[in-house]
Amino acid sequence: MKEFGIRKVLWSDDPANCRIAHRYFLRIAILANIVALPVSYCLMKEWLTGFAYKTELSGLMFFEVAAILFLLVIISSGYSA
Repeated sequence: MKEFGIRKVLWSDDPANCRIAHRYFLRIAILANIVALPVSYCLMKEWLTGFAYKTELSGLMFFEVAAILFLLVIISSGYSA
């Protein structure tokens, strides 16, 4: 992230700054998804067993959450760049 600050001070072009910011924050988001999605699946599965009416957890729900997260990361890192 130091490179991003140095480039911003030296008036680097915006697409290069956006790529650096996107790359940095997307790596963090990918790592967060790798850790959080299996944990949240196990916790939700355990929590849902206590209800009378059962429902299945689909992978599509978790994919949608990850897609929204990546979209928010791209928007926010683009804004900061």
